[in-house]
Parts: sequence; C-alpha cells; structure tokens
Amino acid sequence: TDILWQMMEEGRLVVQNEIRKRVIFHDPCTLNKLTNVWESPRKILTKIPGIQFTDEHHIDQWYYCCGNGVSTFKKVKPEIAFTIGQRRLRRALDLGGRTLALGCPHCWDHFTEVKTKSKLDVELINVIEMLAQAVGV
Repeated sequence: TDILWQMMEEGRLVVQNEIRKRVIFHDPCTLNKLTNVWESPRKILTKIPGIQFTDEHHIDQWYYCCGNGVSTFKKVKPEIAFTIGQRRLRRALDLGGRTLALGCPHCWDHFTEVKTKSKLDVELINVIEMLAQAVGV
C-alpha cells in the first residue's frame, strides 16, 4: 500500500471511478504491528470518491485481531479464533461500516469463514482491489 500511495501522490495512479461504500479498514497484525504500516491504506481509502470512511485508530485496533494468527492460532484454538473474528466483524458493523477493507490474505480467509458461519452482513474487500476499481482496472 505504501508503493501504491506513492504512485497516487506522483500522479501515476489516477482515481477515475466513484465507489459508493461505507468502509472501515481492518489493520492486519503483520502490517500494523510488525512493520508499522498503517497510514497508506487509510490515505488510499480517503482519496477514493464516494467512500464514506470511518477510521479506527491503528493502536486501538491492536485489540481487534482477525483471529487467524497466520493460520497457526486458528489451528490450535479454533473456537477462540472464531470468537475473535466475530467480535471484529461485529465491531465494524457497530461503527456503521458495511464494507470491511482488508490488506491481508490471512484476514480475508478467516473473515470469510466467520462471516459465512455467523451470517453477518458485511462485505469484505481488499484495499488493492478497491483501488483497482477506482482507477478503472
């Protein structure tokens, strides 16, 4: 997301399409906590016209892991992983987001499973996929 944001700033990626969604970004543990990358996904989302973005502070999200734990935690403690995933999806819905933007394939896999089993009405989409739609790819 850092590289894509830089390309947007340089004018090499130009947003052409409006995307009408109420979006919350889920900070992946590996991106936010381990590499300290949290600004660029938010900047990308705020520059896409039509998005109503509700931001959650990246430090506050340390309480809202997806529950997968790069599949390791989920394998060891599947019930707890499921509960954690439900809590995060419900938090997004409680904040008014119908779309949870993601930046991690492990979160995507886990949230998809939790969403299906829980019958929660939340759309999951990768930030890069959303940006691709906005630039017309």
